[in-house]
Amino acid sequence: ASGSMMAESIRGKTVAQAENILSRFKNMFLEDKDPQFEEELEDLESMESVKKIPARIKCAVLPWNTLERALERASKRSA
Repeated sequence: ASGSMMAESIRGKTVAQAENILSRFKNMFLEDKDPQFEEELEDLESMESVKKIPARIKCAVLPWNTLERALERASKRSA
């Protein structure tokens, strides 16, 4: 579910926009911060309930970690 939601949320976005969404999503889990998602992304906030089951956090964040690594590698190649 998290991966599908991620793909939908970054579709058509710039790299900078995708990085911003990524950061807010991960901070929602890892730093317990309010992501303040725009209305079009508020479905991502439904994943916040996963925090109640710590063993599921890794599963929810895994696709986002993969996106983060892909963006980092792409950035290094273009530098």
